[in-house]
Amino acid sequence: MSGGYPIRPSTARCSCTGGPITGWGTFCGSASVNLGELVPGTLVERSQRFVARVEVAGTAVEAHVPNSGRLAELMLPGTAVLLRRDPGRARRRTGCDLVLVDHGGGWTCVDTRLPPHLVVEAIRRGVLREFPPTAVVEREVRLGGSRLDLRVAYDQMTGYVETKSVTLVQDGRAMFPDAPTARGTRHLAELARSVAPGIRGVVVFVVQRPDAVTFAPHEVMDPHFAAGLRTARGRGVEVLCYRCETTPSSIAIGKRLPVHLG
Repeated sequence: MSGGYPIRPSTARCSCTGGPITGWGTFCGSASVNLGELVPGTLVERSQRFVARVEVAGTAVEAHVPNSGRLAELMLPGTAVLLRRDPGRARRRTGCDLVLVDHGGGWTCVDTRLPPHLVVEAIRRGVLREFPPTAVVEREVRLGGSRLDLRVAYDQMTGYVETKSVTLVQDGRAMFPDAPTARGTRHLAELARSVAPGIRGVVVFVVQRPDAVTFAPHEVMDPHFAAGLRTARGRGVEVLCYRCETTPSSIAIGKRLPVHLG
């Protein structure tokens, strides 16, 4: 897996519980993903789509921003951020990833690579109860002309799961997307076509900040995605939303939020 976070092989077992450890580094007995040792800094500017200038201990460094969204309300000069040094990027322009942003006194995770791993851990630990913990999970699977995040198999059932990272919240309502996404709309259509007896199509919106209480598609930003989401649900696609619990060292899927599609 990409992303620079520690990956534990699927055959590893927790020394505390004896259970399997899957995905990125996790805390024993929980669905938390360990973010590793993070370095504090102050955002100077988002100089490019995937690059930010950050002041760390009085020195300006460039950090990779693992998010193609606009993040307009988050990436403000002077904002406190936490970076993760990535040895794999040592010879690249940016030697670290910008992972967490302080917003309103709570940490928002801007790393869009995390939601599939968070969902897998939540399934394994029985937090995301729409699938049994014993389900067999495959990552990055082909469906039609697209690549989706997960295939979940259990009890002669198959679920195709696409996860979406949500970082935009307005007045307590989480919204996706914060930039137009033709790819996201295509994923919804693939999921809708897949639904059949014994086959589930599921989209999980993972809100990576603490201040959301509901979810809705962002009609103004991308009306095509919003319409596609309503069409997909009408054809049997399950639309779920979960809010994350985030600390300066970990992130985990927490409360399920109500979804309003209009």
